[in-house]
Amino acid sequence: MKHYFLSAMVVLMSAFAVVSCKDDDDAVAASISADQTSVTYDFTRSVQKLDVSATVDWTATTNVSWIHLTKTAYDANEDRVMFIVDENPTKDSRQGNITVSCSGGSVIFTITQDGGHAVDVPTKHYDITSEGGTLKITMSANTEVEVNVTEGADWLTFVEIKGMGTQFPYMIFNAEVNDNEDERYATVKVKEKGTADDQAITLTMTQKEKDQFNMAATPEGQTERSVEGSAQSKLVFDFATNVSYLESISDPSWIIPVKEETAETKTNSVKSGQLKYTILQSPEYEERVGTITIVKYGTETEMVKFTITQSANPTLLVDKSFIKDAEWKNGIESDAKRFNVKVTHNLPEYPAKESSAEWASLEKSVDGFTLKVDQNDSGEDRTATLTFSDPGGKATPVVLTLKQKKKANN
Repeated sequence: MKHYFLSAMVVLMSAFAVVSCKDDDDAVAASISADQTSVTYDFTRSVQKLDVSATVDWTATTNVSWIHLTKTAYDANEDRVMFIVDENPTKDSRQGNITVSCSGGSVIFTITQDGGHAVDVPTKHYDITSEGGTLKITMSANTEVEVNVTEGADWLTFVEIKGMGTQFPYMIFNAEVNDNEDERYATVKVKEKGTADDQAITLTMTQKEKDQFNMAATPEGQTERSVEGSAQSKLVFDFATNVSYLESISDPSWIIPVKEETAETKTNSVKSGQLKYTILQSPEYEERVGTITIVKYGTETEMVKFTITQSANPTLLVDKSFIKDAEWKNGIESDAKRFNVKVTHNLPEYPAKESSAEWASLEKSVDGFTLKVDQNDSGEDRTATLTFSDPGGKATPVVLTLKQKKKANN
């Protein structure tokens, strides 16, 4: 009887424990699982992820220093573990674990990383500009390296390898300027020192032919031009080029490119043509200088620069409409008057004024001058000369002859 009683109690307590656990976890048992638990990666540094299925919150740990977990604590609704694998600096493969765990158990992922290649160059072909210069080629190496440039490519020289022992070593080459009209080629062999030539990595180098933007040996081809500022003018530049280019105008408000359909002549890769521009009349008191720079497309390489010097156009204009044309010819009436004389100018100083007669005086106003004419009691027609001038002496003076009739007899 005692034995039967104890067995019944155990069954009841077990049933009670199962029910309580399900009540506490909202009827979901704690569990964690994964479909794939063994993975292999190459020797390079990479960001990776592995899928995890868990019903409750879970954690992740690793047993090696070359695996870096982005975080170690996860919520139940998160379904993957994220991590970074360092580059393998050795030739040998290596193995490490990531363990994901919850209150219901754990899963162990086995991470295998391949051994690093002794020598590797990710990019196998390189294009070099005609200007040449220093070329840096990234590589990976965990051993001594041998680099050879093939015979006949004297324009390309291997200099040295820098950064050995670091994550990003690189080779340095020097390419001479290509003054030829044809592109040229070189082959570079990179291998682990002491290994057979058939184990070498082959790199190909292509250097572009000389960039050309040549001006024709004619007056139209001169790169320095002077134009008059007092009137609109046109400029034409003849050229030949083997590159795509852009025009950069220093002040497009007065140097205007003319785009029109023109015949182009091509010889091999060289194209001949014309650059045309309209130069607007200058409103400036002083001369002005603008430039047109031809830049190789997609670079900041300056091919040629045109310099445009436009002469000064000092302007002094007097509006004569303050009296009628007939009055300029025959004279104004004898009674006293005041006139507003409008003046337009680009002078740095206000225009000077002068009257040859006291009866016709000029005073400065907002938009020019006020002309005060006294009544003519002299009994004779009279004349006054009004002169407007540039204090700096550059603008042409404006001279007006004003006539006033004598007072009529009653």
